[in-house]
Amino acid sequence: MKRLSLVLILLFAGCDSSDSDESSSSLEIEGDKTLIFYNSNTQNQYVYFTETGEVQNLNLDSESNFYMPNKDRGTMFYWADEYTDGEVDEKVVMLKESFEGNISYQNLIYIGHFHDTELASHSPDEFAPENISEAKVNALIRLNDYLTEQKEIEGEISEALSEENETLCNFFVPFHEEHEETGEEEEHEEVPHFALSETGKLYIFTEEESGLQKIQAPVVLDGVTECSKSGSGITSSPEGVFIFSEETQKLYLVDAHGMDYHQHSQWSLSEFLPNSFEATQMIGFGLGEDANHTH
Repeated sequence: MKRLSLVLILLFAGCDSSDSDESSSSLEIEGDKTLIFYNSNTQNQYVYFTETGEVQNLNLDSESNFYMPNKDRGTMFYWADEYTDGEVDEKVVMLKESFEGNISYQNLIYIGHFHDTELASHSPDEFAPENISEAKVNALIRLNDYLTEQKEIEGEISEALSEENETLCNFFVPFHEEHEETGEEEEHEEVPHFALSETGKLYIFTEEESGLQKIQAPVVLDGVTECSKSGSGITSSPEGVFIFSEETQKLYLVDAHGMDYHQHSQWSLSEFLPNSFEATQMIGFGLGEDANHTH
């Protein structure tokens, strides 16, 4: 997995930082990831930092933009926000569950990202017509461009998965680096396209001249028999992906390290989050510099 230096360019002003209680429960997970787990039924949400084992409750401060109990049911969307100079700032976008079409302040709940090592957030009011700045206008354009790109990728993967008599549940495609001077893609192994089917299997495709091609047998996750987009999560790991299943309330690590992709590890959420908490969704992104990011 490629690693890039991630410089957070702060185009937004007035970010609200998370003011949350913390606990620690290390799972000895390799890599520096931030995983946000959310329950759309209870509105509870927790952040887990893999490097330190720290856990944060995002719903403690009712004045925080992260606070969800008094807001519409949400759905989380990962945004690799690429600026004009090529730098990428990873963000989590909480949208209203009823969201359709383009993203505007009317269907935003919050946007979260890191200011250095502190998780901060922006409210939809910052993007309302009476308040919006030129920087935030450009941010919304980038966000909707990214959403369009993801829909195109989703369509390609759905078509490839249909040839396996499967229906797409969720997907993930790692970021690929380009040379700054030539703009040409760096010589590297084919970028894997990870696709979760509605039967809970993980398919891996690579892009060939003829289209996406399956590279191995699907990975079967222990105990997983079904998957829905609103009941799952998939994000990068150093050599593969982390997968969350609402059905099993488990986090899975699938990686290759010199062989076919396979289930390497699994953890119940109760091993590192409050025992009474159950999640419906998970999203993941890097923390600070040298973070993995996706496209």
